[in-house]
Amino acid sequence: MIDLLPAAGFIGLLASGCYMIYRSKAKEVKLLEGVEYVDLDDSLRSKLTEGKTIEYAAIQGEVYAENQALRGKFSPDTFGVVSNVTIREYSSKYSGTSRSWHDTDKLISSTDYSVPFKLVSSDGDQSIRVSNTKQASGLTLEAVYEHFEPAEGGNVAQYLIDWFRGYQLRGIQTMEKMLKVGTTVTGVGQVVLSSDGEIQLQPPESNGNYYLTRDNLDTLIKQVTSKAKIWRNVCIILTIGAGILAVYALYKKHQRAAEERERIARIARQRRDQSNTTTDEVPVVENPNSDESRLCVVCLTNERDVVLLQCGHVCVCSTCVSQLNLCPMCRQSIDRIVLMYQS
Repeated sequence: MIDLLPAAGFIGLLASGCYMIYRSKAKEVKLLEGVEYVDLDDSLRSKLTEGKTIEYAAIQGEVYAENQALRGKFSPDTFGVVSNVTIREYSSKYSGTSRSWHDTDKLISSTDYSVPFKLVSSDGDQSIRVSNTKQASGLTLEAVYEHFEPAEGGNVAQYLIDWFRGYQLRGIQTMEKMLKVGTTVTGVGQVVLSSDGEIQLQPPESNGNYYLTRDNLDTLIKQVTSKAKIWRNVCIILTIGAGILAVYALYKKHQRAAEERERIARIARQRRDQSNTTTDEVPVVENPNSDESRLCVVCLTNERDVVLLQCGHVCVCSTCVSQLNLCPMCRQSIDRIVLMYQS
């Protein structure tokens, strides 16, 4: 029978991992709830004089390129600061297991483009440079171009070949996404005054994650909180599952041990009954020449005739073992008992 205790331990390890992720997400939520929200105005520069920094702050502004903006590769009338172009293949594959066709897709290529940009106040008077954008999380791009090119319908021979191969190409999708100029973005990170006198948003040096998002701060907090709750619920489910599995495994283990002891006791009774019916009753006389090393360490009368597992000790008789839960020699738990038949 399969031992369920290792499985319970593995599920417990998964629960521990989920708990660590939940603690990390909960810490993110706490930091975001306590973040300092700063306005992009003249007062911001005065806060950063004399080498001071704002360790963790949230700031909002409109996206503009520092120099020349990116022009859309497939939508030339669209301008942005971050661009992603993906080409994806869509096909149908035959599954021998389910004996049916399934739609699948595969990423062929993904190319990223970006230029330095800044966040500008609504009145256009103040701006903050955004650095290390690739380290930021939470940034979603807007789809500006999407085209699906269906596969050309080949001849009958090609169709039959694809059918026997279990693969049929449906088409190629090209998609372009951009962070467009003028988009309102919320940045969460460290605010400093750079060496060239520009106000700059950058990843925090200590605690806190670096965020760039098209949502406002409240929505960002709700999103991170939702993720934390998901990991918490997964942790709870796995912990309960591991506990139930461990209790069931221990119950079955003790049940098997009890059944084994009962079986040994039944065999011992049968041996005694057979001895009583096949021999005359005579007074028991101890043999002074008997080997004490073969006597049961509990009753010191009967010979040792069982092996205790998992420790492997041979130290008790089949009569006494039914009353034991631990090995008298090493004090390990008795999982199974094997009878010895001595010639």
